[in-house]
Amino acid sequence: MESDNFYEVLGVSETSSPEEITARFRKLSKLFHPDKNPESSVDYASIILAYKTLKNASSRASHDRALANERHRRAVLEENLAARAKFLSPERVEYRHSLSNMMRSGVERSEAEEDILVRVHPLEVKLGVTAPIEVPARSVCPKCGGGDLGCYRCEGAGFVKTVEKLPFRIPSYTKDGDTFDFDAQETPNVPAGLQFRPRHLRIRIRFL
Repeated sequence: MESDNFYEVLGVSETSSPEEITARFRKLSKLFHPDKNPESSVDYASIILAYKTLKNASSRASHDRALANERHRRAVLEENLAARAKFLSPERVEYRHSLSNMMRSGVERSEAEEDILVRVHPLEVKLGVTAPIEVPARSVCPKCGGGDLGCYRCEGAGFVKTVEKLPFRIPSYTKDGDTFDFDAQETPNVPAGLQFRPRHLRIRIRFL
C-alpha cells in the first residue's frame, strides 16, 4: 500500500463519491485496524491519511492536481525518451576489457562477470532502444585481397584489423541486472569476410 495515489490506497476510482469513499474506508478499517487485526502487515496509517485527504473537498482537489502534475511529468519524460531512445549514447556502454585486450585470446571471465555493461533507463527499454556495441574484428585486406606478402596495407598478413559498431536491441522484457549472450557474427547485415574477435560476448543491463 506504498502509493502516492490515495485512490489506489483505498481501492476506489477517482470519480468515487464521498459516500463511496467513506464506505470503502469503513470496510478497510474492519479488515486492517490494529485492534481488529493486530497481525496485519498493512500500514493502517496510510489508509487513515488517504481517507482524511479524500473526504475533504479542498485537500482532495489538491491531491487531484498533484496526480495530474505527476502524470504530465511522466508523459513529458516518456516523450523525451522516445525521441532519443532509438540508440543509446556510446557513453552508456562500458567495456570490461580494452578493445586491444578483447582481441587477444585467453581473456578469462567468471560465469558471474560480463564483458560489456550497458546503462539504460527502464522507460527507454519499454519504448525500445538499441545499444551500440564496438567489437574488434578483422577482414580480408581490401588492397591485396589477402594474396600479396609485400602489400603495404596489411604488411603481408592478408587481413586488416578494424572495430565494428554493432547494434544490440535490448528486449522490452529486460529487468535490471539481466545478462544476454551476444553473438557478433550473427548480427544482421555483417559484411562477408568479416571475422570478430571475440565473437561471443556477455552483455549485462543496469538500470539508471
